[in-house]
Amino acid sequence: MPLTAVHHNPLRRAGETAQLVGREPDGIPAHECELAGDYVPYFPARSELPEDNADFLLGWLSDVTPEEREQGPEPARRALD
Repeated sequence: MPLTAVHHNPLRRAGETAQLVGREPDGIPAHECELAGDYVPYFPARSELPEDNADFLLGWLSDVTPEEREQGPEPARRALD
């Protein structure tokens, strides 16, 4: 499916990346969006992950607090809407 826009969080590096993604080949516009912020929309159970990557992925997510795990799905739903 072709892209029509790139939505990114307010961080400068996200905007720069969105501009790079949108530049080629069709000049797709980039839009800053608070709902595209830095949160975990879904925290997987170990059994849902590929066995050879599960430890790495869960380690990468180890700093996510229980509160962030609980709150993350709501902004994800709003972003999809």
